[in-house]
Amino acid sequence: MKRGDPTKLTEPNLLRAVLERGGKPVAIKTLTELEALGRPPRPAVESMCETLIERGYLVSAVAAKGNGVRASAKEHPALWALLISEHLAGLDAAQTAKASDAKGKLSDTVKTSVFLKKAAREARCAWTRRDDDLYGELAAQLNTWIAEQWSTAPTWVQRRRKSVETLCHCFDCQEYGDGARRHDEVKRKIEAAKREQQSAETPDPADTLDEAITVEMENDLKTQHELQANVEALAAGQEALAAQVAALIRYNGNETQT
Repeated sequence: MKRGDPTKLTEPNLLRAVLERGGKPVAIKTLTELEALGRPPRPAVESMCETLIERGYLVSAVAAKGNGVRASAKEHPALWALLISEHLAGLDAAQTAKASDAKGKLSDTVKTSVFLKKAAREARCAWTRRDDDLYGELAAQLNTWIAEQWSTAPTWVQRRRKSVETLCHCFDCQEYGDGARRHDEVKRKIEAAKREQQSAETPDPADTLDEAITVEMENDLKTQHELQANVEALAAGQEALAAQVAALIRYNGNETQT
């Protein structure tokens, strides 16, 4: 700072400079040499110190380098406002530093994720196209990098690594090379498995017909049994009625003979 900077020499700044000496006297000469006060001229420092002494915030004292001042017990309101603002500014700076660190860690994670995604995709394309030599080299390097990057690989890293040995669905893998044939082969296997599952779940039509016929025959047999029971009951009733008629005829014949 150049000497005579008027923006630094204020009552709060001067009082803070005195208090930072731990209650010991501070010479006027020492105050004029402080960068925190802008290295002000001696007359300006002496004038401000006299004002603060008159108002009870400073006390005249003799320091090692000559006449000076020391702090009194009276508190200056502007000094506390300055200290509080500097404290809050320090908190904001610390918060900003924490946010910056968090941003840096997030940026590193995103870069790592993108790199791992690209590496896994290249290895997956090689596996899909049956480029065994390229796939083996990429897979080995990928395993080495993961082992050196993490002592215990996170779950999302393990998922990315596992996805290498799955079919790639990019345009090149579907349209060219062994990728298309491998897609067709896997597709046929999947469709065959689905057909087997459906055949296991869907009943045989012949079995269904046999079951329906059996149910109908059981119903018909049940109906025949019910009809037979009704016929037997009707026959028994007719026999009982015939017996009653015969008895009545015999009774009437006896009465006539008498």
